[in-house]
Amino acid sequence: MSRLGQQIANIRNKKGMTRKQLAKKAGISEKALEEMESGRKIINSSVLHTFSKILGEPIEDGLIYDEALEEVKEEKNVSIKRIEKNKETKTVPVEPIWNDAFASVLKTVPIYDYTLSNIIGSKLLPVVDHKVEGFSKDKVFYLSVEDDEMLGFRMMKGDLILASSAHEFNSHGFYFIEYNGKRMIRQIKKLSQSQLLLIENRGVVKTNTVSPQEIKVLAKLIRIEINIL
Repeated sequence: MSRLGQQIANIRNKKGMTRKQLAKKAGISEKALEEMESGRKIINSSVLHTFSKILGEPIEDGLIYDEALEEVKEEKNVSIKRIEKNKETKTVPVEPIWNDAFASVLKTVPIYDYTLSNIIGSKLLPVVDHKVEGFSKDKVFYLSVEDDEMLGFRMMKGDLILASSAHEFNSHGFYFIEYNGKRMIRQIKKLSQSQLLLIENRGVVKTNTVSPQEIKVLAKLIRIEINIL
């Protein structure tokens, strides 16, 4: 058993959780968890982050970061890009005098809560051809995830999502929307011209069929940035 696998097993047992229960909550197979605990399978950092959230204790390993980045590139079940971070997001102050000098190469991207009116921080991102990650630099912003309603898609409370302002659904993907008076993140798929499928995943997939007129699209999600504490 690897040191990291032993650590996971010890915390799991201390919490009185079976391997089957932890695997189900993390959205993986019991066999995969057994291989991780035994050291036969490298643990993806996003899965490690999930374990930490579920078990309520930090699980750390200095060697996992580089290995996890390679595994993330192979993930096929999430349609938006992910970036793994091993530090908390820090706001980088930029003096006004430097803003103009860096405007063509760097963009101070605000971080919002779900109201989209409260800026809770910012990050600097590179600008290429007046775009950030291929989207208009004037439309991109970060959204701080406020719940675990998309836990099964590895989107957890406290994670940051880079998004681009949008006012309509234009392709399958993940969106920040307003529905029934509540703001939320959902995967959206088009069923027909008059029907959309909203997908929630807390570890168990739930779907809701709606018309385009029932939802208000606020932004299209670009990528997730997971903070490993």
